[in-house]
Amino acid sequence: MSRSDQRVPEWIQDQVPPTPRSGSGTYLRHMPNDLSQFRTALVVEPDRDLAEIYSLLLRREGISRVVIAQTGTEALALALTRTPDLILTEVALPNLDGVALLRKLREDPRARGAAVVVITARSGALLQRHAADLGVAMLLEKPISLRTLAGTLRAGLAHFAAARPEGEAS
Repeated sequence: MSRSDQRVPEWIQDQVPPTPRSGSGTYLRHMPNDLSQFRTALVVEPDRDLAEIYSLLLRREGISRVVIAQTGTEALALALTRTPDLILTEVALPNLDGVALLRKLREDPRARGAAVVVITARSGALLQRHAADLGVAMLLEKPISLRTLAGTLRAGLAHFAAARPEGEAS
């Protein structure tokens, strides 16, 4: 569900960092100004409020289309019809867990080229191995502040779009 006209709610204004502009500070000069190289993002999070917050953050970072799924099966259907270039997902999902979802997405050419960021409260060697095997760009642990998430996404995904072959994901 896309709500590009929605503003960041007041209660999280101080948590969502403004998108830095060129020359706006020395700490981010080497990073991209935003995530606008990604045209469509898919947020997969069973907690509706958290999904909306992630969606608002991604829009604020320059991604114009953000769709939300709350289950693994819903995410699979959306990923194959909307072909996102960025997927932000939880592992603990109803219907189809995050690892199974990512396996199915990596098998399908329509979703294979998407950058995948996993944000989860789960951790461990097995999850890290699955993430590496499935080409996950970043594995982040909850809880994570929105300021940290935004900076980490900017830094960690800075070169992903440039490295992706032309025509993969749109």
